[in-house]
Amino acid sequence: MVDDKRELELFEIPDGEVKGTDLQRLVLVGDDLDYLIGLPGDRLLTHAEVRASANVLRRLLIDGQVSQLLKALAPPKGLDPVVEATFIDPMLRDIRPEWVRVAWAGGAPSEGAQHKGFALYSIPEAVWRPYGSMEKFHEQAGLSAPPPVTHLTLSEWLASTSVAIGTDGGLVVISRREVIQYNANKAGGVHFDPSRRIDLALKGGAKRDRKREKEVKYKLLDYAFVRVGHLSGPEYEIASMAHVIAQSEWAQTISRMAREAAPEDFNGDPNELKVWDGSEWATFTFGDPGRGN
Repeated sequence: MVDDKRELELFEIPDGEVKGTDLQRLVLVGDDLDYLIGLPGDRLLTHAEVRASANVLRRLLIDGQVSQLLKALAPPKGLDPVVEATFIDPMLRDIRPEWVRVAWAGGAPSEGAQHKGFALYSIPEAVWRPYGSMEKFHEQAGLSAPPPVTHLTLSEWLASTSVAIGTDGGLVVISRREVIQYNANKAGGVHFDPSRRIDLALKGGAKRDRKREKEVKYKLLDYAFVRVGHLSGPEYEIASMAHVIAQSEWAQTISRMAREAAPEDFNGDPNELKVWDGSEWATFTFGDPGRGN
């Protein structure tokens, strides 16, 4: 976790500096960020908007298009930009894992139902009774404060907890990265795959164990355990993550950079049809017959 906000340097791109695949990636990332920036902030997203956002988040963050772009713009190592988001990990560290039923990070704004992180947990009476009341126990244990909204680097944020679910086998913690993968690869963002292959009796190596763990997490996310308006818990997490990226200064910067580097990809005249004739663009204009070439 970062102590102070670190912003993406405001790059100024001289003409011709970004070209080839770097320019293509800048346009791709800038356009994807434009989509997230343009999502409504006064209502819950629709299911279709959530699926599209999961697709965009996977491409930008899981497939690494943002990190590859930043390496090209700030060589040799690139940057790990900062986001501002709810952070439930400290809260979960203060609660015994066996007490937790569910916890969600959330954060997406809405004029209706919304939340900015919560944990539902059950404390045994033998634990809180010596304090006189549940409220006094919460005060003494420091459990009364809501989850903080803090600054995290992008890599820290992806690794941070999005969902925690209590099971008979212990607390299952699911990162924001894993929630993006679930929504994109299993819940229809890119692919829809409702199959869950969990064989707890099957023994194998570390790779098989990791695959089994992932399938268990996906199955738990299927149950959702919370709904925010018409959105399931995992869908609301995607809406929250889309909002976090859209509000970050580095996303705004990259969007601007893409528009400046390739204005024809963002501000082309919708009434023009252009064809390259081998030496120049031939332009045909629609909408006003008197202007046609």
